[in-house]
Amino acid sequence: MKINIDTAIKNLAINLKRLRKDKEISQAKISFKLDIEICNYQKLEYGMSKHFRFSTLIKILNYYNTTLQKLIKQVDLKKKGDHTD
Repeated sequence: MKINIDTAIKNLAINLKRLRKDKEISQAKISFKLDIEICNYQKLEYGMSKHFRFSTLIKILNYYNTTLQKLIKQVDLKKKGDHTD
């Protein structure tokens, strides 16, 4: 599967927001739990950051118990509750 950076960032943003909302947690709380600045988390969720730390990515993957491939995968917006498969 080939994916370009813009598509990956867009899908990452969509999936992060959906995962966070599924947990019913605010951006402030998730950034606190991940020990990252809220503005950096917001940039990821808004698709405005192409450059971020690998350690931030690992924290996100661990928190949501997911993989990078699932996090950047395009989701079917019609499916509800199945965000990373």
